[in-house]
Amino acid sequence: MKALILALASGAAAWAQCSMCRTAVTGATGKTLDTAVLILLFPAMALFCGVYLTAFRAARSRSGPEDDERRDG
Repeated sequence: MKALILALASGAAAWAQCSMCRTAVTGATGKTLDTAVLILLFPAMALFCGVYLTAFRAARSRSGPEDDERRDG
């Protein structure tokens, strides 16, 4: 799975922007735009993962011991 993510992230498609942005920005400015998009992606992903993890833990703590016994068999 890690190899797949690495392969997708290292490809040219990972750096592509919408066609309007790509034609408006070329050269070194395009690289700066790519970097800015990645920098803005990380806080959003961190918030999403934090909310998901909090909800997952809350749902798991609400399930009683009888739910764990059903899962075990």
